[in-house]
Amino acid sequence: MFDFRQPLEQLNPIERSITETLIKRMAEEGEPWIAAFDPEALCARLLELGFTRAEALLPDELNQRYMAGRNDDLITRIRLMQAWC
Repeated sequence: MFDFRQPLEQLNPIERSITETLIKRMAEEGEPWIAAFDPEALCARLLELGFTRAEALLPDELNQRYMAGRNDDLITRIRLMQAWC
């Protein structure tokens, strides 16, 4: 399991703005975000590499699973990739 960044062109305007700010901030801290992955293409590539299953967990699904019912309106913007051997 690992987190990943989607290409800016796949994000809505709000997510794009947030991500552009984070990209700049991370680069300033010496850890630039260089790579970005299309979730479907990344799943396909992991299967090609021999994983038996791959699943992208995007913010909407993660928020429904783990953030629903919170009283503080906290949400996540993270994207996770799961792959099984």
